[in-house]
Amino acid sequence: MSSRRTARPSPYADLVPADAPSNLVVEAGPMSAHLDRAVALVTISSTAVLEAAARGVPALTLTDFGTSRSLINEVFVGSGLEGTADDLVHGRFGTVRPDWMTDNYFHAASDDDWADRAEESMRLRDAGLLVDRPAARRNRGGALRRAWERRNALGDHDRSVSGRAAALIGTPIRAVKRSWRALRSALRPATTTAPDLVTTVSVERLRDRDEELVAGRDAR
Repeated sequence: MSSRRTARPSPYADLVPADAPSNLVVEAGPMSAHLDRAVALVTISSTAVLEAAARGVPALTLTDFGTSRSLINEVFVGSGLEGTADDLVHGRFGTVRPDWMTDNYFHAASDDDWADRAEESMRLRDAGLLVDRPAARRNRGGALRRAWERRNALGDHDRSVSGRAAALIGTPIRAVKRSWRALRSALRPATTTAPDLVTTVSVERLRDRDEELVAGRDAR
C-alpha cells in the first residue's frame, strides 16, 4: 500500500516573520483593486507593473538580481522604471517613459487598427490575394525538426512515425546540449564579485538577439 503525499499550500501571511514591521500587511484580492489605492509598486518582473503603468502609478523594477531572460525582466530595459533596493529605501520610484509605453502596446486608442487590418487580411485571403510570409524564426533540421516540435507540443497524442523517430533521435541530443550548456556555464568566470554589483543588459544587445532569432539561430 502506498500513500500519496499532497503539497500543503503556504499562504503568504504565514511566510512573514514574527519580527516583521507592523506596517507590513499581506492582502489578497484583485491587483487592480490594490493599485487603485496604491502610492507606488515595486517588483522584480511581475506583470503587475504593466497594470501600474497603465494606471499611472509610479513603479520600480529591481535590478539587484540582474537582468535576464530567466528573470523575465528584459522588457523593462529602458522603461524608466529600473532601480535598486537603495532606490526603494529612499522612495525613488520611476515614471514610465512615453516611448516605452508606445512600443509596448500602450498606444492611443486611435492607433488601434488591428480589427480593420484583420478584416482586410481575411478579404485578401478569400480573394486568393494574400501572400504567405516566411516564418520569422527558421530552425535547422527540416522535416525532422518539425516532427520534433509537433511531438513536443502534442506529446503522446502525436502517434505519427516521424514524431516517434524525432523523439528517439532528439531526446538524447537535447540532453547532451543541456549538459554542455550547464558545463559551459559552470566554467564561465564570474563577472561580479560583490553583491552590490548589478548586471545590466543594453537595449542594443537585446535587439541583436532578436535579430539572431530572425536569422535562424536558436538562442535558447
